[in-house]
Amino acid sequence: MRARAVTFVAPGKVELRDLELAAPGAGEALVRVESSGLSAGTERLVLSGELDGDEPLDTTLKGMEARPSFPMRYGYCAVGVVEAVGPGVDAAWLGRRVLALQPHQSHLVVPVSSLIGIPTGVSADVATLLPNLETAVSLVMDGAPILGEAVGVVGLGVVGQLVTALLTQLKLGPVFAIDPRADRRAVAERSGAITLEAPTRDACDLVIEVSGVMAGLSSALELARADGRVIVGSWYGATAQPLALSTRVHRARQTVRFSQVSRIDSALSHRFTHARRMAVAVEWLSRLQLGSLVTHHVAAARAPDAYALLMAPPTGCLHIVLSWSP
Repeated sequence: MRARAVTFVAPGKVELRDLELAAPGAGEALVRVESSGLSAGTERLVLSGELDGDEPLDTTLKGMEARPSFPMRYGYCAVGVVEAVGPGVDAAWLGRRVLALQPHQSHLVVPVSSLIGIPTGVSADVATLLPNLETAVSLVMDGAPILGEAVGVVGLGVVGQLVTALLTQLKLGPVFAIDPRADRRAVAERSGAITLEAPTRDACDLVIEVSGVMAGLSSALELARADGRVIVGSWYGATAQPLALSTRVHRARQTVRFSQVSRIDSALSHRFTHARRMAVAVEWLSRLQLGSLVTHHVAAARAPDAYALLMAPPTGCLHIVLSWSP
């Protein structure tokens, strides 16, 4: 059958192209995609050509193990309904809404073992947030906040909002959310966070940095107390950016850890698998009120318009969803 796929053809240039899909084989399923979410951090880097060219797109997702090169298909937030299954696949999968960690396209043929079931009552649009929510869960796990600690979140894009929502629901201590944009601070306030335009020095025991810019890491170091912890979730790309390191940073003896969702902390990996961590994210997908994070819907036929929004998000823009349904 024929499918339509978003293709990055050159830096900053997006097209919708046709491709042929074979019928699902043994252990496979055909998924008709309803919605696919744009991941603001990584997709912006990939499309702009700023991702480190010596590194693969993703070491854990099939088909993305190669180094980035144009043209390419990218994305990992596709949600749809199973329409057909191959030999050996339980017919109970038919009609189920699922997440596939696959690029943006109208139909997918993938191993059924790679699909993640979406809870009843969760819309396709909200379900596209699940990979970002898994990242947020991973960041909170890496930070390991304890009762009574003040925790800061620097950068209130989608992942920052999800981290903030998790932390405020855990109710371990005050949560400070920092972003220069008033519209994003307003969203975090609805989660119960204390919001700031700029960091207050020594306010937090733990800081999770997801701003995407080196200035955000400088802010995180200022926000963290002496002997505090900073978890870095940003991907900064290959473009050089300045980092402010004052005398105080050295004297404060802070611990800085870089986090990435493709790996689980070795201190936890004997107990937590990727599947168990994803199950935690699926549970919280139902517990959190996430509908307000989906701010823009764009028909897949107008995919270049969606990426124009991604590259220069206007006021009020958080999560952008491509709609594949008629």
